[in-house]
Amino acid sequence: MAKKREVKPERLNITLTSEQTQKLNTYIINVGKKQGRIPSAIKTKILRAALDEWFQKHENDFNIDWE
Repeated sequence: MAKKREVKPERLNITLTSEQTQKLNTYIINVGKKQGRIPSAIKTKILRAALDEWFQKHENDFNIDWE
């Protein structure tokens, strides 16, 4: 019987603008103040949620001008 190939998770390395960095850090600090702790892997969870939302809106949109 043929062995199935596992799909390995993809890793992303992104560079944020200084404005995005400031907004993200402010958000994380405010979450920490509200919850009394900073949730584990919050940046990863935010990025995954953003990608899910983007794909819901643009999954079949291949005419985006990327310039």
